[in-house]
Amino acid sequence: FSNYSEKARLALGYKGLTWRSVTIPPTVPKPDLTPLTGGYRRTPVLQVGADIYCDTALILRELERRFPTPTLCPAAHMAEANMIAYWAENQLFRPMSLYVSGSNLDVLPKNLQADRSQMRGLAIPSDETVRRAAKRNAPAVRVQIRWIEDLLSDGRDWIAGPAVTAADLAVYHALWFLTARTDRLGFELYGYTRIGEWRAREILIELLWQFDFQRMLDDPLHHCSGFPDLLVWNDDQYELVEVKGPGDRLQGHQRRWQAYFSQIGLPALVLYVSDVGQENRGSTGSGLAQK
Repeated sequence: FSNYSEKARLALGYKGLTWRSVTIPPTVPKPDLTPLTGGYRRTPVLQVGADIYCDTALILRELERRFPTPTLCPAAHMAEANMIAYWAENQLFRPMSLYVSGSNLDVLPKNLQADRSQMRGLAIPSDETVRRAAKRNAPAVRVQIRWIEDLLSDGRDWIAGPAVTAADLAVYHALWFLTARTDRLGFELYGYTRIGEWRAREILIELLWQFDFQRMLDDPLHHCSGFPDLLVWNDDQYELVEVKGPGDRLQGHQRRWQAYFSQIGLPALVLYVSDVGQENRGSTGSGLAQK
């Protein structure tokens, strides 16, 4: 649900780091987080040993300092990358958050709007006010999505040029937020082929796979086998699918992968296939592979 947590996950994945995560409440109280951070209540927070890093800008700087390769801050492209990242996380994401929240009010935590308003010292809005804000901000979102498509029109592979930078993460997590809760706003990205190609490179090629292969390298005895059979990609959604035929069942190494995917929030399912004429045993997961 947290787009900034998605940004941090992408940075960790791109650098091929091993990490663990915990789930915290989306609203206060956060009794396990705030004593750790000295009162800071936002998400995400990075802990390395006894050191705590709040805010993704600081988290990325610290990851770059500790693990400079591969870099997210290539010197030749950082001026442009910094400007784009600032735009994405301020001018783009603010209307995006209002548009998405007002369009998904029925599936958000009941006290989310009150929590965010109180955090900013604002009056608690009514549901109708939130829905009006969504309609009011939709045009600003659409204009800026077109800007991203235009930015990529010169054939560049990445947002700031030929290399991955922090700008890729900043733009990606803003667009990721469109469908983080539901896919009802997925149509906003239809027809933007350059954005689609860039997002595929971002999450599937450069980031996601490097992270999972690193897990294999760290513990080949337990993780060199059992990885799911299929990767299903449908527009802006993806899912790892383990296929099981009649009489087959999950083995221990496959269960470890499924538990790991659940831990890090990676979409994955087990698809059971039955003989023709036999009743299907069903599947576990989000079901993207069945569409």
